[in-house]
This record gives sequence, structure tokens and C-alpha cells, in this order.
Amino acid sequence: MERFARQAADALSQVLPSPVTAAQIEIPKDSKLGDFAFPCFRLAKEMRKSPGDAAKEIVKQMTEKNALPASLRAAAVGPYVNFTVTSEDALRALLGDILKGTGNGEYGRYGGAEST
Repeated sequence: MERFARQAADALSQVLPSPVTAAQIEIPKDSKLGDFAFPCFRLAKEMRKSPGDAAKEIVKQMTEKNALPASLRAAAVGPYVNFTVTSEDALRALLGDILKGTGNGEYGRYGGAEST
């Protein structure tokens, strides 16, 4: 899921004055809120808005600039910009990592008659 956190950071970096790193992206305590969250408390002071209004403005800017990749959805939830990874993209990434991973041995491979 790190790749999606980097995508969220890249999308935020396109609309914010300072670059955002994946390390600044948090995991919400309640998974119903999204897969990742970006707190807007510090930015709110710079933007001279409440944290909730800052989050709404950031989501609006990302949408207007088409900064979000197709694999992510963003929503302002209170003082956070929350990101949700589409199920299809999450599964595709997970399965891709499993299938190309090293050290997987022969797990799940059918060896046919010669494997008996």
C-alpha cells in the first residue's frame, strides 16, 4: 500500500506550496474513513482557514487540476483529506506483488504428474 501513499503525496504536492512525502500520510484509526489521511492542521494556519475548510479546498484543487490518479478517491473528512484506494487497484497491486515477488518458491504452482 506504500505505492498508494506515494500517489496521495504526489497528488497533494501538485496543489500545495510545499512538497508532501509519503511519511506525512497517516492511516486513519477508522478504516471506514479511508485508507490514508493527510492532516490539515498546520496548513490551515497558512491558508488562514479552519482545518476542515482547508481540507475541502485541497480536495477541490486536486479535483480541478486532475491531480488524483484513477486508483485514488479523495474526500474532506473534518480536518483531514482522506484517500481511498479503489478495490480493483488494491487487488491488482497486491496480486502483482505476490506474483512477481522473489522467494515465493513453487507455492501455488501446479507441477503436473511429475510432481508426485
